[in-house]
Amino acid sequence: MKRIITDYLEETATRFPNKIALTDGKISLTFAEFRRKSRQIATCLIKQKIFHSPVAILFDHGVETVVAIAAVAYSGNFYTIVDSKMPLPRMKKIFDTLNTSDVITNSNFISEVSNFGTDILNYDKLSEDEPDEKLLQDVARKINYMDILYVLFTSGSTSTPKGVTIGQRSVMEYTDWVTNTFKVDENENLGNQAPFYFDNSVLDIYQMMKTGATLYIIPRSLFMFPARLLEYVSAKKISMIFWVPSVLISIANCGILENADISCLKKILFAGEVMPNKQLNQWRKKLPTALFANLYGPTEITVDCTYYIVEHKFQDNEPLPIGIPCHDGDVLVLNESDELVQGNEQGELCVRGSSLAYGYYNNPQKTVEVFVQNPTSNYPEIIYRTGDIVH
Repeated sequence: MKRIITDYLEETATRFPNKIALTDGKISLTFAEFRRKSRQIATCLIKQKIFHSPVAILFDHGVETVVAIAAVAYSGNFYTIVDSKMPLPRMKKIFDTLNTSDVITNSNFISEVSNFGTDILNYDKLSEDEPDEKLLQDVARKINYMDILYVLFTSGSTSTPKGVTIGQRSVMEYTDWVTNTFKVDENENLGNQAPFYFDNSVLDIYQMMKTGATLYIIPRSLFMFPARLLEYVSAKKISMIFWVPSVLISIANCGILENADISCLKKILFAGEVMPNKQLNQWRKKLPTALFANLYGPTEITVDCTYYIVEHKFQDNEPLPIGIPCHDGDVLVLNESDELVQGNEQGELCVRGSSLAYGYYNNPQKTVEVFVQNPTSNYPEIIYRTGDIVH
């Protein structure tokens, strides 16, 4: 039984040490190399007496980010991915909210973060030393699966970033659910589209760590050229993707699906936006035996809280259902009187269960506004109010 999140990588690196774990076109690492490099960096963090603290990660979209993520987890800390292209004022707000002075980056971004009074941990230098196995084992014993794994910042309906605080347990339960529901194993080639500061990437990262699947971090530039993107999918034999609908819509609208050789694609998952059936039907016609699944959920409930495997035939103008609850979560639909809706009555979708975030980091006021007592329960139970109206 897995006790903490890094147990996934420990087991997988033992099973498939020489298999490629992740690649971004410039850097490729086997599972053994991935484990070793992340534990090297974790050793440096431990030696600096950093524990149960936020560590920011700032890179371009690539292998270094995923290595740093694993390193922070191994060191008993929690990570925040900072978008390297975000405006400096927003970046400063994130650092101020975290109240952290630790950031893992490389020479390309040192000048950007040096103005924030941070302790800069240079990735290249951090991975020079040997892992200290005794230190790592001592720290591992102190880590609990209820500890925070990451704080992901989202502005929501405001311009002020809110740090959604997610625990290891929630990610492990979500990861196990994805593996079992979509039958992911070491033969999968995952095609990553989501930026690592976007929660859809959680599925890609931890499916790779848990199952031994290879994670292809697709170059950002390819998403501007749909034909080249599909050529990449074919060349790398990508078998599973979890993309935002806008990418799938763009490809369908270009009229290139019919002649593209993408028979390698077996599982197409999407979330984050509404997926119109008009474009989805074009994908389903192209790949009639593939699995298509619509996933829904705000960041506050660990990536997704409902899913719908598309098996029914839909007309182009029909809406796509958001489906049924994922893993150990549950959904409630409450009317304006905070009562469960009846029949076709509309109401606000609320979520309960272990998938819920701990709240917003260093922001108790915003936390209590949406993480509230379940009005239908006679015992203490927190639910998250999504603000989304459904029926």
